Amino acid sequence: MIASLNKRDEERMKKNVKNLVDDLKKVAEEVKVEAVKKEDVKIAEEEKEKKDETVGEEAVSKEQQVSEEEMKKKEEDEEVQIKKLDADDGGDAGIGKEKC
Repeated sequence: MIASLNKRDEERMKKNVKNLVDDLKKVAEEVKVEAVKKEDVKIAEEEKEKKDETVGEEAVSKEQQVSEEEMKKKEEDEEVQIKKLDADDGGDAGIGKEKC
């Protein structure tokens, strides 16, 4: 009788241990899944930030290109005006000297 009770207790303990191990495996799997999800979200956010940064950098570089082009145009216009003024002054100065 005692042997049968000991055998029954042993079987219960084995069953309980098996259930505990299975529960731990399930929890571990859930934790892994949650960790992977958090990591995926973190990676997605980082990629989005990088994309936003590159878009911002592209916008800045485009603005710089536009401003550089405008400055070049202004410089060219100034050079043309200076050349025109020099040409006008040179012609007038020569005429004025000849008359004297």
